[in-house]
Amino acid sequence: MRTRHILSVIIMVMATVVLPAALLVGCGFEKGNTDQIRTMGIDGYVFVPEVLSGESFAQVSSLFAVKAPKVSFSPAEVFVRDEEGNFYFLSCNYSLRSDGSISILAGTNSYTLYEDGRLVKTVFGQEDSVTTDAQEWEEVRERLHTVLYKTSSGGEILYKLDLSERTWGASDINQVLAVLEDGTVMVLAKEGILLVDKEGNFAGLVDTNVDGLSGVEEQRGSRYLVKGMDDKVFYVASDSPEMLVYEVVKNGTFSLSKAETFTGKGYGEIYPGLNGILFSSGGVLYSYPGKSSKMASLLKWQDSNLYESWIRNVVQVSEEEFLVDVSSDYSTHTYYRLKRTPMEELPEKKILVVASRWPQPALERTISEFNLLSPTYHVVLEKYEEEDRLDAALVGKNPPDLLDLADLNYDKYADKGVLEDLTSYLEESSVIHKEDFLDQVIQGYTVDGRLCCIPLNFTLRTYVGRTEQVGDSRGWTMEECKELMERYPETSLVQGRDAAWFLQYLCKEYCLDRFVDWDERKCSFDSQEFQEFLKWLLECGKRNERLGTEFQGADWEDSLLELATPSSVESIYAEEAKLGKELTIIGFPTADGKECHLADVYGTLAIVSKSADKEGAWSFLEYYLGEYHYSFGDPFPTKKEDFWGRVEFLTTPEYELDGKGERMQDMNGAYILKPKGIIINDKLVYCMEKEELADTLDAIEKIDFTPPRREEGMVMSIVGEEAEDYFNGIKKADEVADIIQNRVTVLLGES
Repeated sequence: MRTRHILSVIIMVMATVVLPAALLVGCGFEKGNTDQIRTMGIDGYVFVPEVLSGESFAQVSSLFAVKAPKVSFSPAEVFVRDEEGNFYFLSCNYSLRSDGSISILAGTNSYTLYEDGRLVKTVFGQEDSVTTDAQEWEEVRERLHTVLYKTSSGGEILYKLDLSERTWGASDINQVLAVLEDGTVMVLAKEGILLVDKEGNFAGLVDTNVDGLSGVEEQRGSRYLVKGMDDKVFYVASDSPEMLVYEVVKNGTFSLSKAETFTGKGYGEIYPGLNGILFSSGGVLYSYPGKSSKMASLLKWQDSNLYESWIRNVVQVSEEEFLVDVSSDYSTHTYYRLKRTPMEELPEKKILVVASRWPQPALERTISEFNLLSPTYHVVLEKYEEEDRLDAALVGKNPPDLLDLADLNYDKYADKGVLEDLTSYLEESSVIHKEDFLDQVIQGYTVDGRLCCIPLNFTLRTYVGRTEQVGDSRGWTMEECKELMERYPETSLVQGRDAAWFLQYLCKEYCLDRFVDWDERKCSFDSQEFQEFLKWLLECGKRNERLGTEFQGADWEDSLLELATPSSVESIYAEEAKLGKELTIIGFPTADGKECHLADVYGTLAIVSKSADKEGAWSFLEYYLGEYHYSFGDPFPTKKEDFWGRVEFLTTPEYELDGKGERMQDMNGAYILKPKGIIINDKLVYCMEKEELADTLDAIEKIDFTPPRREEGMVMSIVGEEAEDYFNGIKKADEVADIIQNRVTVLLGES
């Protein structure tokens, strides 16, 4: 019988594309016909990063181009400088303080970054300052405005235009302002793009209701303006189903002209450019001059050791230079100058290639960090959306050095020797060791004596039920699951789901255990028991139809079970507190009633055994595994220090300290506990009992982390595909059972 539980894939696993024949028979890589071209730069150049010095400050929301080489930063508004040195900016002249009071601002702060890297703070638009209690809001409403300012370079206000009735207020001030060389101002407002002449008078409106797009008022936040330095203005609609870009053109009057070049393109970020606009997507920064021209590649972010998702804004100073605002958390920012540099002038580094279908942020971020630090290696990320292309690269003459196994079958590559055994590397490492990671993870990923991968994170997948209904025993059989459904005939087993869903997401473990003998390579899908199982699945779905239940996510009031996916040890306790009921983590039903909880893993990076530089590949993997540290909101870490550190943090009391570092006391003399930054059932958590976390920790201990077999996914694909004909009334249960039996028998015989 089946000896390993599947690592949860939860979604139906489709038949996997088979590796090229040379690999499947273990003939090596020399016959591959697809090589990856490992190049850096574009047209022989890369943009080398240099960190800018200057004043350090937080919460800079926007970085916008003015007249090169000066660039302006603004924490509260967008502003632009014209040829004469005048400034234009939008400002809400109030802010809401954390104590509920309202502050009418005395001025508008901004920062100017000069070519030598100095940041200079300036203030524009001085006005009276008033602070009022929130209860007096009506009395001061008249004084609260969204205002378009034009000021001289010295701060003299040349005009103020009140836009409070036509715009949305402080929360929506973003890229909504563009100034033409003749002093005409464009402001994105509720009804379209407002035109304001150089004296501050309304001069017209550009209609933005084009190509079936809903108006700006309904889609605020996903519409914005971008102006290039050559007086070209672009209107961007970044909501679904795709990013749409329009050039604001003037033929007597202003109108929008669709940039067909962007049709079908993925989402990205758009910034001002020297000649049109800049478009960042898929790790590449492009230049788009307008008039539906082609986009030209300017640079690849990974060549500059920058993580694309952390880039907040880009300014093109010249053809040879960019300024980039980089922030991982929107609170602290680093500013880089990127200078165009010939490849031959770069320090010589060895190139390592990571192949990935769907790279996770942690991987891309780590690549950028590693490249900045390593004097020897530069890691390049190659993306393969098509698995057959990836397989061809792996058998090519120049295969990648590391493989990201996300969305791939581990055994497909590990069993055929594609992946390097990490055991000896870990034994010799001074940075990480096997003992640093959860024992059950190491055991699960040591298959046939080979440890080819150590995941960074995982999430638990299991079923929970109210103890008063399912009992307090963990683990159960399919018969017990059926009995539970019979005891509560007017309650959904799992709300709003059909028979096909129950097969794949509740009963997959049972199905593979009960009806497949993996040792004997036989199956029993033609049995009466399997036919009765199909009928029961159909009844589960029909009961939901009869009861009229719909899937309600975490709200499972009318359901006996919930598919829980906790990613923190306190999640199940929080669910109990919300429901006011004790819960049992009962798990997935199995053939023998053995406790079964599953996991999804993340950060599955492996060394390719045919890498030309396995020492370099290990250097990166060692950094990848060793430098990761858990932060709140991440899935469960596999590193023991981080996993148990979180438990220790939650269950160890901390106290408020005074200026001398002594524990503070309340009026009764009791030490004042420090909250953990967690709210459960509308209450701050100060310290948890270990018993409150015990059920989740016990469930994690029971997970078998052995990666899923490719065959198991193929079997369930067959079962799910054929069972649909029975669920839809096209075929009888016995007919479907016979077809499944024949197909799976052939599969087991061929494998």
